[in-house]
Amino acid sequence: MNASSDRMSDACIAQGAVDAIQKLAPGFVPVIALTLGSGCGDVANAIEDAITIDYSSIPGFPISSVQGHAGQLILGKLGGINVVGLKGRVHYYEGNPRAMVIPVYAAKLLGAKTIFITNAAGSLREEMGPGALVPPPPPSPRNPKLDTRNPDFSTLTPYPRWHSPTT
Repeated sequence: MNASSDRMSDACIAQGAVDAIQKLAPGFVPVIALTLGSGCGDVANAIEDAITIDYSSIPGFPISSVQGHAGQLILGKLGGINVVGLKGRVHYYEGNPRAMVIPVYAAKLLGAKTIFITNAAGSLREEMGPGALVPPPPPSPRNPKLDTRNPDFSTLTPYPRWHSPTT
């Protein structure tokens, strides 16, 4: 399979997932998607008017083998904004490096315009306590002749400096 056929297959699978989700939550259109990684699953408890759907009920959604990863899609409102939460995800090391493609693609097809991707990260800096926002560093220039595996992120808008753990 090549990249183009992967995308076509992903589109079909994601559309099947969206059809199943829309049957359970007709008319719901999220604005924001949230991947609720390790340590962030409790954010789901703050989602109001929540509709919770197990990944196992959604065609094409992966099932995590990691203890504590709920594997649930949560639709509802957070701060008055329609959100879709992906509570628990499948990790690269579980054997399918593309496992989260379908859930993220489905969130977009449902209507999400923005996605926040979270995870658990540690730090040796004392001022970076539990729950601290630690964004990735700005994209660095790459040499396309040497780095053929990673996309060119040089055109992305960097994160706001006030979120930076270094300022």
